Amino acid sequence: MQLKRINKEKVCRCEPKCEKFIRIERDDSVIRLCEQDAKSHAYDILETLGYIQRKQIRNVKPWTSKQEQVLIKWAEKGFQFGDMRVIGDLLGKTREQVKKKVVHMRKLGLIPKSEKSNSYR
Repeated sequence: MQLKRINKEKVCRCEPKCEKFIRIERDDSVIRLCEQDAKSHAYDILETLGYIQRKQIRNVKPWTSKQEQVLIKWAEKGFQFGDMRVIGDLLGKTREQVKKKVVHMRKLGLIPKSEKSNSYR
């Protein structure tokens, strides 16, 4: 089995796209994984072997300015019920991560406070 680092292959479904890729060659087969998929599989293997417990791992990507701009533009049109989950799916974040980021950005004044305190979920 060989591990090779590959750049700029179109094997990533993440948003934003990963910049690093792994290519695993074994016998006649080739597996290509983006950085996030490779990490996820590695953690799954370590957990299966009993070396780690999943809740010990905190694999959180920092927010990019593009992701923050999406939140700001969405807030300008107004959040509706279910938007946090949709935004999370679009940005590769969980609903809870999006909710926490919106609250944080509201505290900083980057997003206007909503008229209804529970208008987003």
